[in-house]
Amino acid sequence: MPRYGTIKRQYPRVEVLRGYDPNEPRTKTQAFPVKSGVTISSGQVISLAWDAALSQYEWVLGVTGTAMPYIALADSRDEDVQEADKLPALSVAGDFEIQTAFFKAGDTYNVDVPITFDGVTGDLKATTAGSGAAILGFITRNHGVENLAGKNSNAVNLDVVTFQTSYQLNPA
Repeated sequence: MPRYGTIKRQYPRVEVLRGYDPNEPRTKTQAFPVKSGVTISSGQVISLAWDAALSQYEWVLGVTGTAMPYIALADSRDEDVQEADKLPALSVAGDFEIQTAFFKAGDTYNVDVPITFDGVTGDLKATTAGSGAAILGFITRNHGVENLAGKNSNAVNLDVVTFQTSYQLNPA
């Protein structure tokens, strides 16, 4: 049966506004398989976890222990990711400005607010300096959450935050 109409994503794909050239990647990127049963969306915070049974590292949502946080560049359900059995991601230790739709609602995201990860959800959340939480970066560009209505028509939820990566594991 032919289908017609528009199929929209739930959230827009991640946008790397500064610091990443996908045609000549000389930046801090990694590509690994996704843990079985885990679904990752473009823009979520992920980290690597060792699977002893398979003797390999795999992507999981959120950050486990003191693992390095990454931002997923693609969806784990994308055909090219499934075919290659590897999901590409950017390290927050790199120098990137990233726009993502995965953040904790209700937090204040003003310019220069430090952000961290929200448990195992793959979302960002605001934090405060001196909290002891790992800092992934700092909010840039907007005073609060930006809505991409009129700029992006491929998703249902169009609220995003933009941040500059600046990884600090346990700042004092």
